[in-house]
Amino acid sequence: MLSAKKASGMARKAGFVLASLAVTGLLFWFVHRHYPVQHWLFWRYAGYWLLSVLFAVSCVSLGAAAMQWLYPRGLPMRERWVYAVALGVYGFFLGMFVLGLLRAYGGVSAVLFPIACIGIGARTLKRHWLRPLRRAWGVWRRAPRQWWHTPALAFGALGLLMLYMNILTPGNIAYDARWYHLPIAEYHAVTGGNAPRPEGWVQATLPHLTSFLYTWPMTLPGFNYFDRVLLCAHLEFTLFVLTLAAIPVLVWRLVGGATRLAWVALFLFPGILVYDSTLSGAADHVAAFWAIPLYLALGRALRRLALKPTALLALVISAAALTKYQSAMLIAFPLAAVGLRATFLLVRPSGARREILRSLGVGGGVLLLATTPHWLKNWVWHGDPLYPFLYRHLRPRPWSPDAPYFFETIFKGEQLWVPRGTFTQKLKETLEALPTFAFIPHDWAAHHGNWPVFGFLFTLLALPLLFLRGSRARSTLRIWGLIASTYVGVFVWYWMSHQDRYLQCLVPWMAAVVAAVVGVAWRAGWISRFAVMIPVSAQVVWGGDSYFVGNHAMLHASPLEESIRVLKAGYQKDYRSRFRTFEDIRPIGRHVPESGVVLLHEYHVHAGIMRRVVLDWVGWQFGFSYGRQRSTEDAWQLVRGLGVTHVSWLPGRSSGMDTLAGDLRFFDLVQRGTDKAASAGGWQVAPLRARAPGPRKNGERVLYLGCNGTYRRGVYKLTDLIAYPRASSEAAFPAPEQEFRSEALARVSSEVDFMVTGKCEALPLDARDFQLMATRPDGEQLWLRTQLDTSASTP
Repeated sequence: MLSAKKASGMARKAGFVLASLAVTGLLFWFVHRHYPVQHWLFWRYAGYWLLSVLFAVSCVSLGAAAMQWLYPRGLPMRERWVYAVALGVYGFFLGMFVLGLLRAYGGVSAVLFPIACIGIGARTLKRHWLRPLRRAWGVWRRAPRQWWHTPALAFGALGLLMLYMNILTPGNIAYDARWYHLPIAEYHAVTGGNAPRPEGWVQATLPHLTSFLYTWPMTLPGFNYFDRVLLCAHLEFTLFVLTLAAIPVLVWRLVGGATRLAWVALFLFPGILVYDSTLSGAADHVAAFWAIPLYLALGRALRRLALKPTALLALVISAAALTKYQSAMLIAFPLAAVGLRATFLLVRPSGARREILRSLGVGGGVLLLATTPHWLKNWVWHGDPLYPFLYRHLRPRPWSPDAPYFFETIFKGEQLWVPRGTFTQKLKETLEALPTFAFIPHDWAAHHGNWPVFGFLFTLLALPLLFLRGSRARSTLRIWGLIASTYVGVFVWYWMSHQDRYLQCLVPWMAAVVAAVVGVAWRAGWISRFAVMIPVSAQVVWGGDSYFVGNHAMLHASPLEESIRVLKAGYQKDYRSRFRTFEDIRPIGRHVPESGVVLLHEYHVHAGIMRRVVLDWVGWQFGFSYGRQRSTEDAWQLVRGLGVTHVSWLPGRSSGMDTLAGDLRFFDLVQRGTDKAASAGGWQVAPLRARAPGPRKNGERVLYLGCNGTYRRGVYKLTDLIAYPRASSEAAFPAPEQEFRSEALARVSSEVDFMVTGKCEALPLDARDFQLMATRPDGEQLWLRTQLDTSASTP
């Protein structure tokens, strides 16, 4: 029996608990009248965090099981955790990829998959990982604190808070993420699997580990689109936090000692707070996640090129390569270092040659096998493992006659920022960029102009590092090795595509270098401490206002302002409108049934439609061109063959990137091949007719009256107007069948089906029988005859 004293104590505790619950209930009852509890945003954000923790635990569990099988012992625990998280994220991606091949995406698999991942490694975590983790946590808590820890921690916490405040709104999602990272995940969700895009949309054939991670939120049941987008943003934030947690491990490998606050150095690169290098749903920070485990694995592998370290390095390289092609800046130095090390070990007399060759063979095999979700998928679906980059050597599919022009002139010419000129000129330009990349912005002028925001300390601290050798010679030598690796990455970055946001892949290495230099200087005495804090403080002051630049391309303001608007909507009792997401494009999906396929004309950004989408913008799809179709009936058959059920376009406009034949053919398809259009925001959405349109009465003749220096005025067949606007050869623009004569204008205009007019002198033209369909950027207007042929061909 309980003593009276114990019973009294338990009664008091129970009373305290009940009283606390009662006052909490009273609080909820009172505030519910002002702001209904069920509408609190807190519940949603708490759900995102719980699911993000579920994602992280799933990855750790998978990775722990993989590490226990690959590398059961022989590594420091902190390093094992870095590898486990990396392999776990790769495993999560691989599982989502396989589910897609099985066409098993859906609510049930989205719930069961992370649970299964946890189950795979739960026993291993409990038996081999949690006890050392608790022991390490105890050591960390007992470690002495110094005076500078508090301000450093506050600086890092402020940086994290600033980033997190941005992702509270879907408005923070970047252009590219709305263009392909999120839409690819949406496509997976609405189709229930991973399937090729019938139009040959090039963005879907790039490495997309990130989009497969985002597929999980897109398939979770019970969420609206606002929730799905923000959960994707929280997954990116989770990977960023895991990247921060790995930086101290790399700094510890470089200089030793206590390095637990080394992660703060990443916020000395203020570009991370500025669009479009910040967290915004794209893949740059997911690629950066692999930087630390990759370099740690490289250090292990280079010692003897033993089997397990080499295989581990190959796995991490594969994961980085599957994230985006720009990860080459992370991969270049490790591959070169392994090659040089292997050459050195093989040429000298040694009995380990067989073991080295075996390790290299296994590493190459792992690299080839682990990257099959990219290259083998493209090879099977498109006939080119790197579709479309090997089109000169293979027979890719789909591949239209205009595809080489699309790829070379538009895709490579516009999307890739590369040095120009001869090889020598390119090399000179690239080498000049190495010391100046942090000082000269490489970004769209509309973002932050010529204002340098990237961060200077990685470049600048190399000079004082020359004077910090002494007793720390081994540490500084390791730091120089990481600096060399980073500069190789910068070289590859500038040579491949030198937009600043791609450099985020290398920022974890740069932050580790800065933290290591500061650490070495700190141990060298008070003079060195004071000296190193001068440039660090200058960087903090210079970058202090970067967060408030307010240059977000999709918001034209600061994401913080949009986050405040979402949070303030509760006070304003505007509970529904705060969840409106991507309303410039989402209305299209509301006019298309769930089983429908919508052709989106000349537009990139299509996150939020949540339907199967076919994109036709030249330069980013290689399957077809409207101008190559012999008739509008053929164009109808083409899009119907792609599964299209609805067509959506912005009325009255053309991008001007297609040929005149292509523009006229599309708008003829819209005019005669679709039923009545509905207005969806600024868009028109029309169902494709059940029957193809018949031929035009005047044989699709076009009266060209433009004056932009390309075609001569006169009458053409529509199929002759197939020269692209950027064609430089006069031979690309054929002569008209009939020269233009002003006195015959009235007669000729009655004998054609299309007219193209330009910014020329006014013409006495009667256009009552024509409908103005679109205006091109150069001022050319596209007119289609409205007296339609009512006949239609057989479907």
